[in-house]
Amino acid sequence: MMRKWAAVALMLGVMAGCDDGEGGDAADMGMVQGEAPEAYTMICSSCHGAEGGGTTLGPDIRNPAEWGYGDHVVRNGRDEMDEFSSGMPAYADGIVAQDSLDAIWTWLGQAEKPGDGAGLFARFCANCHDVDGSGGRAEKTVIIDEATIRAIVRSGHGGDAFGNATQYMPAFDTDLITDAELDLIVEHIGTL
Repeated sequence: MMRKWAAVALMLGVMAGCDDGEGGDAADMGMVQGEAPEAYTMICSSCHGAEGGGTTLGPDIRNPAEWGYGDHVVRNGRDEMDEFSSGMPAYADGIVAQDSLDAIWTWLGQAEKPGDGAGLFARFCANCHDVDGSGGRAEKTVIIDEATIRAIVRSGHGGDAFGNATQYMPAFDTDLITDAELDLIVEHIGTL
């Protein structure tokens, strides 16, 4: 039994990037340009895919809008994801160091964005509002007037109430969703 726990501790130490006596530590879980950070590959890719585009086990997480929200999900896990077979476990700082998380968010933020409204909606909206805009886990339909959509996308909602899926929405600034891309999203919402 003790051997089993020692193996688990060793595995967690490797995953966390603990010093292996050869100078490697959690801060070294950076990335080679264009490649996923080691921590992402080891911990996230099995559910979110090699490039963050999602699988049947976890959603698309490319181009994150709010690193604080991402940190919250990683640290607290998620269990309200009905469309996936299981929830996401929590990963403490000892498992994924904050430097590694920052490298993951930076890398995911560099993903090429779709060029059409349907693709942009799928990337930025469907995870919370469902593919048809009917509400999803956010329980908020996006089939509302254009001015309200634009205002909420830019200002967000709920401050940093990250744990409340029905009250929190990140703000998407023009660095993440340009005005032209928002036009495409609004146009797509009009077809739902």
